[in-house]
Amino acid sequence: MELSGKTAVVTGGGTGIGRAIALSLADHGCRVAVAGRRMAPLEEVATAHSGQPPILAHVADVGNREMAAGPFSRGDALCAQLPI
Repeated sequence: MELSGKTAVVTGGGTGIGRAIALSLADHGCRVAVAGRRMAPLEEVATAHSGQPPILAHVADVGNREMAAGPFSRGDALCAQLPI
């Protein structure tokens, strides 16, 4: 499956499996946004990826409906189309 140019949002993307998935997708050319409850781990993931496009970080708690919608309601061009 060709991933280059696709867009993905990875919830829980700051640590563990979510981090690994986000970095792998980005390494394969995906535009990636990571979402999680704490900005510090999300920024670490974004910094760990030195390729293009950069990984974007959004604070969002999927247990809170308003916060979970945050990355999708900002009008962010990255989140305009989400095939992954």
